[in-house]
Amino acid sequence: MESILLWERFLRPQIIFEVSLEEMINAGKYRSMQIKQLLHMYKEEKYFLVVNQQMPTDFQVFVSFKEGATSLSVFRSVWQTYWLYQNWGWSDNIFDRLEQSLVELRDRFPDLLQQLTDAGWDTNNLSLKVPKEMSINELS
Repeated sequence: MESILLWERFLRPQIIFEVSLEEMINAGKYRSMQIKQLLHMYKEEKYFLVVNQQMPTDFQVFVSFKEGATSLSVFRSVWQTYWLYQNWGWSDNIFDRLEQSLVELRDRFPDLLQQLTDAGWDTNNLSLKVPKEMSINELS
């Protein structure tokens, strides 16, 4: 049986799940202060998302999930990726883009869930598999 959709990769925008933190940091060419900023930005999410800056011609996103991530976390990461993909050119600063995408996610994602509920979806019963092989443990 052939798999038509490989869960770990989407075509456009290209989303790669289960990426190690080291790969994510290298893809973004981040320095120590930027890593701290990234950790702070994603403290309320159950995932980390970075844009691969080593591939400037193709839009590619790496996502890694924290322990405790749910189907909703996967859905949120996909929503954020698509927002970034649609609004990519407005700033040269990658952190401005990521931060704005998180603001948009927090403002607009509840509306999407409501629209899905109104259309008959059971948003409490989403079935998106959370990749567990490379989950990140949070230290308090």
